[in-house]
Amino acid sequence: MNIFNYDFMIRALWVGILVGLMAPLIGQTIVLRRMSMVGDAVAHTTLAGVAIGLILGIDPLISSLVTALLGVFLIDVLRKRLPHYADVSIAILMSLGIGLAGTLSSFVRDTNRFTAFLFGSIVAISQEEVFLISIVVLIVIVVYRLFYKEIFAMTFDENLAQHAGVNVKLVNLIFMIMLGVTLSIAAKTVGTLILSSLLILPVASALQLSKSYKSTLVWSILFSLFYMVGGLILSFYIGAKPGGTVVLLAVLTYLALLPIRRLRR
Repeated sequence: MNIFNYDFMIRALWVGILVGLMAPLIGQTIVLRRMSMVGDAVAHTTLAGVAIGLILGIDPLISSLVTALLGVFLIDVLRKRLPHYADVSIAILMSLGIGLAGTLSSFVRDTNRFTAFLFGSIVAISQEEVFLISIVVLIVIVVYRLFYKEIFAMTFDENLAQHAGVNVKLVNLIFMIMLGVTLSIAAKTVGTLILSSLLILPVASALQLSKSYKSTLVWSILFSLFYMVGGLILSFYIGAKPGGTVVLLAVLTYLALLPIRRLRR
């Protein structure tokens, strides 16, 4: 049984590669800025967006993208209003997302489609969605490359970056948009329940081997591609859910890397 004999698996692998390239670009900044729980919070808003899309007859990928962007903007606003309680803003958004998703799911007729977004539906991606995801990922990669130095500076110290001439508000706005876009697409591929794992685990694995910001980014991308492609292939042959297989492969790899860091120390 050859995996490449199936068009849906070829599409899934292509989207997996795209998401594997994009996720670490955002995940590294989230991990280093200690914003790992943002992924979970926005994931629940994307699930609410999926429910809205299914209720109104809109493509769930588009409606989840809109709600993900609204979610990251709400977090940004609340973080500024509650500077000493940033974690509270994340908890508020998570509660809002859970409440909306739970309530709106009662009005969704196609429950199977809604459930698919909980654990991902990468093997059910259409050709049109592949095209849309490809365009969006390309835009995110280009924008990240253009603002690489500014994002690097903001990752470690926003005040220092501002004194160095970086337009912190603009760059932060751009990064939050990229975050929302990445999370909405990742929700389609691996599912909202394990969404943040795709952002965090490749970076966490890379930190066991790397010694600099740039090397961490390179290792994160390599690990992310390995998790996505390896998880998809493994799930195909054992008949498991792709999203869960991807995350389990990532967790097991991370645990296997922990002794390497101890030996290096």
